[in-house]
Amino acid sequence: MTQVDFRPVEKATRSTRGEVGRIGVAVLFIVGVIVFTGAAFGHVEQAYLLIAAAVIGGYMALNIGANDVANNVGPAVGSMAMTMATAIGIAAVFEAAGAIIAGGDVVDTVKNGIIDPDSIADPQIFVWVMLGSLLGAALWLNIATFMGAPVSTTHAIVGGVLGGGVASSGWAIVNWDVMGSIAMSWVISPLVGGLIAAGTLYLLKRTVLFRDEPVDAATRVVPLLIAVMAWAFATYLALKGLSNLVSISFPVALFGGLVIAVITYAVVRPMVIRAAPGLTQDTEGVNSLFTIPLICAAALLSFAHGANDVANAVGPLAGIVEVLDGGAAGVRRAYHCGCSSSVPWASRWVWPSSAPGSSAPSGPRSPTWTAPGPSASRWPPPSRSSSPASSACRSAPPTSRSAASSASASSGSSSTTG
Repeated sequence: MTQVDFRPVEKATRSTRGEVGRIGVAVLFIVGVIVFTGAAFGHVEQAYLLIAAAVIGGYMALNIGANDVANNVGPAVGSMAMTMATAIGIAAVFEAAGAIIAGGDVVDTVKNGIIDPDSIADPQIFVWVMLGSLLGAALWLNIATFMGAPVSTTHAIVGGVLGGGVASSGWAIVNWDVMGSIAMSWVISPLVGGLIAAGTLYLLKRTVLFRDEPVDAATRVVPLLIAVMAWAFATYLALKGLSNLVSISFPVALFGGLVIAVITYAVVRPMVIRAAPGLTQDTEGVNSLFTIPLICAAALLSFAHGANDVANAVGPLAGIVEVLDGGAAGVRRAYHCGCSSSVPWASRWVWPSSAPGSSAPSGPRSPTWTAPGPSASRWPPPSRSSSPASSACRSAPPTSRSAASSASASSGSSSTTG
């Protein structure tokens, strides 16, 4: 009886098992996005469009993770400081923390800073602009990742939003001041990063690597490096995270970061001193001591990357959510207060059948909008700066919006600029 050799089949199965597992995780992620979006925004009239946007945003996020994870953990994995599994775990935790704690400012820039939403004649067009920018950037990142090209995800989404806005409303829609700042950061970032890296390497060569006893020198330098990283991270966290809860000035944040740095130095230095006696006075021994700073650097870089690049996937999606889900509530608030709400068009439009103090109609949403005031003019709306109460309301904190609303009601249909 002839025996069949199944070993080639088993070998082929083992080689594809990992790929199937990764694809399965991606599919489960997209399914989770669909389920969550449907459960959270099922009440929206165009829920199908919002779910499609969320799926494309999730697809974009997957491509960002696939392409940019090497930026954060590549050096640590390449130097054998940690395994790939450990690196991905650290990146996942700190990327998510950075996105949640400090990602809001960049999201606002991508959503409203690159193009002026008020220059688009129809809110639905704005939705399609953001949807197209997400899909275009995600497809390009997918192609680049497949080719192994480490491209910039920020370049991709900024170009997508810019191109979609220009295609919809012309070049006048572009906020060139913001674009100039973004383009300048693309030039400054590699230069500053290169200078800091070169300076750090020069410092390590002079203080550690070229010493007669490099391990002993490393025991003095490594705690200082970790303390400096803790100082920078604590200051950044105070300015970007805690500032959402309490008002913190830069000097206060800097001093708080210094306190954290001193505590970190006091904790890390004894650990490094205890580890040094068992190491040889050569490059291998120095590398063992620098494993901890390298892992810390990878974690902090992941946090900063999550805070900055979450906007590449969430920024356009946030704009879509505000238009499709925030319409009624945002418009009702804007009717009583002539200020800008979270919805770009909500500060100008009310439901045609609404009156001051009334709620939006319960039936299907009207496809057109009516401007508040006796003129009941159609698109384009009057300028938001035409009402003195508008500027007062925009400058007022959330807790004082009711007082600004009263000022808006008393000002009537005044068109005086203040």
